[in-house]
Amino acid sequence: MKVEKIIRLLKLDQMKKQIIVFLPLLSLGNSIKFANVKDLIITSSIFSFVTFSVYIFNDLCDFSEDRLHPYKKNRPIASESVTKQKACFFLYTFLLLSLILLMTSKLKNRKDRKSTRLNSSHV
Repeated sequence: MKVEKIIRLLKLDQMKKQIIVFLPLLSLGNSIKFANVKDLIITSSIFSFVTFSVYIFNDLCDFSEDRLHPYKKNRPIASESVTKQKACFFLYTFLLLSLILLMTSKLKNRKDRKSTRLNSSHV
């Protein structure tokens, strides 16, 4: 499968909207910390992976209608340049990645909060 087809499937041209996730950094000014940037990158990745999954799911659901549409018939799934099976593989892969990232970041945040509480109680 060509990379171009995957890019079209994931609608990467729509990802410019991701910049909104990074806007809170502007309010931090000079007090930007690595942890803040790292958390935003993780959040942006989760958001991207879920977005990719939704785009693919939508294209799978609209397959029959898109095939008849003058513009949408050229989309990877509607034109069958990407099979439904491969699209499902990408859909589940991105959903799984988003869940893994979400769970690992939640566990880390939970450990960090617990460690902070323990350290502050010893003061």
